[in-house]
Amino acid sequence: MDPDLDDILEDLKILFQVKGNYEWKPKQVECFKAALKKRDVIAVLPTGYGKSRIFQSLPFLCSETNDIDCCDKAVLVITPLNSIMLDQVTKLSQLEIKACSLSYGGKDAQSVELDVHNELTPTSYSVPIQDIRDGNYNIIYAHPEAVLSEAGLRLIQDIRHMICYLVVDEAHMIVEW
Repeated sequence: MDPDLDDILEDLKILFQVKGNYEWKPKQVECFKAALKKRDVIAVLPTGYGKSRIFQSLPFLCSETNDIDCCDKAVLVITPLNSIMLDQVTKLSQLEIKACSLSYGGKDAQSVELDVHNELTPTSYSVPIQDIRDGNYNIIYAHPEAVLSEAGLRLIQDIRHMICYLVVDEAHMIVEW
């Protein structure tokens, strides 16, 4: 593996608080390498393999390489499942990674706040759309309907310069585009 990539992946382990003797899986590393080369990636991997960890790492992978062309470090994740969005936003909040999810209509958003002890008692709160426009989030989750709505399209147009990567998660669940 590339020595620079080795260092970046070690930093990502710290960011995600991966404990023990965790090793990035070969297909994860392959995805990181392709992303760094700005290639499109389709990762069809088994449940539990760590696909989410791949796209959640992208804004930080981007910043570690100091790639100015890689935008302002935001990843837009399109997923049709509310449960995945809430679960992922909660987990990222525990790691102090800024994440939010857009509503169906794309007019408002929400994030999760943990109590002072970073416990598993998340409280949802509204996120002003302007906070997303201002680049205050590293990971933005959205339903397909949200990004295709009038308000969602306007928002995406406004933040397109900040989006490093567009990810479609759980694509098999999307019946119609």
